[in-house]
Amino acid sequence: ERAAYNAACIREPAMRSDGDLASLVERTQALTVRFGRTAHRELCRRMVFRRVSAGELLVRRGAPAATLFILLSGSVHTYTSLPQESTAQRWAEAAAAALGEKAPPAEVPDAEAFACMVPSETLQACDVVGEPGVESRHSRTAIALTATEVMELSQADFAHIEQAEAE
Repeated sequence: ERAAYNAACIREPAMRSDGDLASLVERTQALTVRFGRTAHRELCRRMVFRRVSAGELLVRRGAPAATLFILLSGSVHTYTSLPQESTAQRWAEAAAAALGEKAPPAEVPDAEAFACMVPSETLQACDVVGEPGVESRHSRTAIALTATEVMELSQADFAHIEQAEAE
C-alpha cells in the first residue's frame, strides 16, 4: 500500500493510472473535508508531490504566485511581513540617494532571516499556502517548520478545480 502510494507520488501527473489515482485519493482522504470528493480526485490527478525539509522556504511574500501548495503532512510557519532591512542596506540606499544614484538591490531574505520573527500562522495538513495576493504575488512567506509533504499545483490548475467544484 505504501509502495503504491510512493510510486504514484513520483509519477508525472499525465502518466498516472487509475490505480495510482485510487492510491493517492485513499492516502489523502482528509482533503475531502476541505475540497469535496470530485475536487479531491482532480487535485490528486494534477498535483506534483514534494517532500520539503524543515527550514525550507516554500513561498516568499511579493514573489510571483505561479504555484500553490496543499499540505499533506508536517507544519509550516507563515509570515505576513519581511525581516527588517539591514542597517547596511539602509545606509547604502541613503548614500545612493544623496548622490542621485540608484541603490544596489536589497538582498532577498532567506529562511534563516525569519528565525527571530514570530510567525503569523502555523499551517497543518489540508491547509493551503501560496495563494496570490495583490497583482498575483504571494501575500505571505511560508517556511516548513518540520519535514513536510505537499501537493504542488499551478494557480491555473487550482482555479480550474475550484471553478468546476463551484458549478
